[in-house]
Amino acid sequence: MAQLGKYQLVAEIARGGMGIVYLAVARGPARFNKLLVVKQLKPELVEDTTFLEMFLEEARLAARLSHPNIVQTYEIGNDDNRHYMVMDYLEGVTLARVLKKKKESFTLAMHLRILCEALQGLHHAHTLTDFDNTPLGIVHRDATPQNLFVTFDGQVKVVDFGIAKALDSSLETKTGVLKGKPSYMAPEQIAGDVDPRSDVFTAGVMIWEAVAGRRMWARQSDVEILTHIIKGEVPSLATEVPDAPAELVRIVEKALKKSRDERYESAASLQEDLEKYLTASGMNVSLREIGKVVAEIFAGEREQIRGTIEKHLASIAAGKEAEQTRLPSIRPPVSGEGNTPAGQHTSEPSIPSSPTGGKTPAGTELPSTPVAASAAPAAPGGRMRTFVVAAIVAVVAIGGTAVAMRSKDPGPVASPTPPPPAPTEAPVVERKTAPQPAGPTTHEVAVKALPKTSVLSIDGVEVSNPVTRRCEHGRSFTVHVSAGGHVSQDRTLSCDKDQSVEIALTSAPIGYVPPKPKPATPSAPVASVPAAPEPKATDVGPQGGAKPNRPIDTASPYK
Repeated sequence: MAQLGKYQLVAEIARGGMGIVYLAVARGPARFNKLLVVKQLKPELVEDTTFLEMFLEEARLAARLSHPNIVQTYEIGNDDNRHYMVMDYLEGVTLARVLKKKKESFTLAMHLRILCEALQGLHHAHTLTDFDNTPLGIVHRDATPQNLFVTFDGQVKVVDFGIAKALDSSLETKTGVLKGKPSYMAPEQIAGDVDPRSDVFTAGVMIWEAVAGRRMWARQSDVEILTHIIKGEVPSLATEVPDAPAELVRIVEKALKKSRDERYESAASLQEDLEKYLTASGMNVSLREIGKVVAEIFAGEREQIRGTIEKHLASIAAGKEAEQTRLPSIRPPVSGEGNTPAGQHTSEPSIPSSPTGGKTPAGTELPSTPVAASAAPAAPGGRMRTFVVAAIVAVVAIGGTAVAMRSKDPGPVASPTPPPPAPTEAPVVERKTAPQPAGPTTHEVAVKALPKTSVLSIDGVEVSNPVTRRCEHGRSFTVHVSAGGHVSQDRTLSCDKDQSVEIALTSAPIGYVPPKPKPATPSAPVASVPAAPEPKATDVGPQGGAKPNRPIDTASPYK
């Protein structure tokens, strides 16, 4: 019988780049059995201090959160160097899966009620204080349909605080990495300076999609989405859905303001306006009704999962657990996607709801766990994509801001217009494919820094390590590499050919103080920006952010 600490593992729920999520049972005297969810850091990552710190920080943060609308974390454990955390087991599915599989019985009123419940959980996290009343400044940064969980009895839980940002997180300072899904990011989140109003923006996107009955950024690449968000070019709900209720349009427009000072000041204030609208429009619906509808939609899958659990528990009771050689999987079936691991998606779900409750075509979805488990975040990947995001931030901040200062605020706009058609007889390309840039010859330069925990910056803009950059022939750029306990290096690279460069740092002498990297300059050339895959949790190099002033106690989750 597979065991982790005192917990017997029943089945595998999800597997991502960083961790594995299991359904487990805690056994006790008098035939006591309690089902729980155990999330384990992958064994191959235990020796990597960066991943271990990320995992433990998530567990410490989750342990502080206690609210009916947030999944509960009970314990952090270490069994023979196997690190894990223990959470609630809840029967249900993510909102993303509900929207993918939903029927007419799942109404707009139910959708908005779920978002109201989620806003309550977010407000709790946002306003949480330490025991001396010091604000912790928690921001979820990924409160999207994939991380809102709806149980079969109607409870709504915010899950996966794995990439949440605490005001005083020492880890955030060390890694300098921000994550999230581009299609739900607030402008300031892309730049790395978040606060609770960033989650309000994300909620505004979800309300927009609930009313419109579709994704806000349909058929857009990450690059296009981020560029429009930074510029404040958000599609207008009134334009996209002419018959949308005026009050919902007002609520959405306020939540999606580019300037966070013009948004709702808190998740609670946004929830209050939504509640008033539901009451005034006669759209009140109970959580029990929501749970009943969701349970009916997933009745077949629910029975299958229950059968797996009962069979396993029966084998334990009969003393046959030793016969089991491999844990069963209770991941939900995803049509057309094979066995895509949870936490690794091809595209985000379409939103098949509308003000009238009519049908709309469903799209693909992120594979989600059928129980309330914090899906294991993927280990850092997509390095080119990370650099592209950093390049967008730099280019738009330097060029786009100057243009914006000379023009009037455009306000909400319709979905971005696609580029003009190619000349006659030119081959047709998909929207997601970036056009081949005309002009000077370009080269691809790959940079890798050692040790692998090194922080790498190009012309003052922090990027991933390793990173691949495409630049114009004849240009040059400065690479700054730093790492704790090592002597920093600056190296100027010329873009005269395709090349791969490895920069290895040497150990620092006692008393060494590393120099700061040079600030970003407008001359940093970026010849082209390749298209990225559909939205996924994305690493973004931050520019700015408050300096931590109170580190989280690493010895106890309650101090």
